[in-house]
Amino acid sequence: MVNGKLQVDNDNTPSPTSYFDGNHIEFAKINGDFENAKWQMDTITADVKLSTMERSGFNVKKLIAKLKMTPREMTFNNLDIHTNNSYLHDYFSMQYQDFNTDMSDFIDKVILQGRFNNAEVSSDDIAFFAPALKTWKKKINLKGNVRGPVSALIGKQLEIQTDKQTYFSGDASLTGLPDINETFIEINARTLKTTYADAISFAPELKKINNISLDNLRYINFSGSFTGFINDFVTYGNVETALGMAKADVNMKLPKGRPPVYTGSISSSGFNLGKLLNDTMMGFVSLDAKLKGAGFNPEKGNVALETKVNYFDYNKYRYQNIRFDGDVNRNNFNGNASIDDPNIKLTLNGSIDSRKAIPEFEFLSHIDHLNFKPLNLIKDNISLSGKANAHFSGKTIDDFLGSASISDAVLTRDGRPMSFDSLALHSAVIDSQKVLSLYSNEFTANLKGKFNISDMPNSVTGFLTHYYPAYIKPPKKYPQIKCFRLI
Repeated sequence: MVNGKLQVDNDNTPSPTSYFDGNHIEFAKINGDFENAKWQMDTITADVKLSTMERSGFNVKKLIAKLKMTPREMTFNNLDIHTNNSYLHDYFSMQYQDFNTDMSDFIDKVILQGRFNNAEVSSDDIAFFAPALKTWKKKINLKGNVRGPVSALIGKQLEIQTDKQTYFSGDASLTGLPDINETFIEINARTLKTTYADAISFAPELKKINNISLDNLRYINFSGSFTGFINDFVTYGNVETALGMAKADVNMKLPKGRPPVYTGSISSSGFNLGKLLNDTMMGFVSLDAKLKGAGFNPEKGNVALETKVNYFDYNKYRYQNIRFDGDVNRNNFNGNASIDDPNIKLTLNGSIDSRKAIPEFEFLSHIDHLNFKPLNLIKDNISLSGKANAHFSGKTIDDFLGSASISDAVLTRDGRPMSFDSLALHSAVIDSQKVLSLYSNEFTANLKGKFNISDMPNSVTGFLTHYYPAYIKPPKKYPQIKCFRLI
């Protein structure tokens, strides 16, 4: 055959598009050899070697196979097909009820069946059938079995690997091609491995998440399921990364031009949260959490959480048995928490409003026991119980404005009780000067002037030594704080 042509048109559909259109098939420049051809009854067999180009630009540079054609099926055994960017091996067939009728509705009516071994497929070639993949620029190694019309493909025993570091083993089905954005996807992954670099090439939206260090994950190993559309899906399974392991059951929606929306549950027996958030004070966390939110940017997003934390590393101490329920809405937190740890047991209700330039804090806490030294808060062996109430603003302790108090308190040092049952602190700015008021059952102090609270610990220690000489040692060094006076 020299310069042959095969054309199937459905006149009842719109004009052909720039990609493959099952309603307007046109294979031109068909050049080929047919050897050992036989025609028996309604069946044609032959050894085929040919090349052709489809109207969309899909170029078959070489197709070698043992062809068998009947009124219901066209099969290619010992298949070896090369395009500009891909090659396939093994077996391929097309099944139809009526050649002319079904070919005019190729996408939905013609049943494709393929068995592939070490095939290499380019996303550029797939893009002729699924245009949304045009920007992927991926080489994909394929092994497995595929069956169904283009609009409802099912893959079994699939092994897929990109030219970089993404590997998939499992089963999949796609319903809705060629429009990948309207395609319903079901994937059961025995193994799915990828890296952060590969993941952002498939999902560029991940690049916009810059408040957490996703690149520290390094790799992702997943086993489980994925069900839904490419921008609206449910995923369930186990995830392993360089930072730890987690189990997820999450529905994720990725609306174009809007923040992602998510709901579901996440659990982990050990995950390095500090590395993910780039916070050196934090370490590993083990938790079970339910969440519902929109967006990952705390300045714009919102999330509702119900969390049980088995342990959480902070400041070189592992806190245990924490419960946390609350809402975070555009840097505004409202909720309650409790902790039942050998060195800290308390309940807390409160809010943090970070929407303003200076964040505001308000909380009420009942402290059963708080041992400061094991938590690496101070070096002295001091413990506290009581009630705490606070309403203040400030980014640091030096910005502290507002009030904080402790009542019904019991304070001990090295197991011995101290003469202390309450403490109230109030800070304000009056006539450009800071006024700090401190009230206790033992003393009242008012400080006015220009000073930083962070410079005062040794001064306070010296002050308290005067009242509690048996418990508090004098400081080694008194800071030079000027421009203040006791009122």
